[in-house]
Amino acid sequence: MVPMVETAEQAQAIVTASRYPPAGERGLGGARAARWGGYPAYVAEANAQVCIIAQIETATAVDNIEAIAAVDGIDALFLGPADLAATEGLLGAINFDALFKLTGEALARIVSTGKPAGILSRDERLVQQFLDGGARFIANGIDSFTMAKGAGDGLRVWRERIAAQGGN
Repeated sequence: MVPMVETAEQAQAIVTASRYPPAGERGLGGARAARWGGYPAYVAEANAQVCIIAQIETATAVDNIEAIAAVDGIDALFLGPADLAATEGLLGAINFDALFKLTGEALARIVSTGKPAGILSRDERLVQQFLDGGARFIANGIDSFTMAKGAGDGLRVWRERIAAQGGN
């Protein structure tokens, strides 16, 4: 996943940098090839398995969705709603409806390209709507929030246990 991909030219440069010659320009380190028994097998396997997901996180990127998706080697596009909200001046709960409309329209445009579409949503209420809108993959959590929630849940349980035993 590559953040802040805004143009087809950037997408092409990412694809080129991600593949070994002759398909690209990625540097070939000798240690990586050892597992495959040498360079030819390693290069072929690595080039076949690489998956490049362009993150669409700015107004410019939204304007260029179809061009980015058309780049051979871009495997999927992923919407980043928080950064998109920031670049569009849509931060804050007051802008929820406008951001939801923008992400829905962008999602539909990605789906129309035939490339898999992804999106991040911490709001469980939106996950089904994004799936219904054509999202093929959804990140519905962020590691720091998930860890904080787990720590908070653990603290609550221990406080309840201590309180039940008459502790402070």
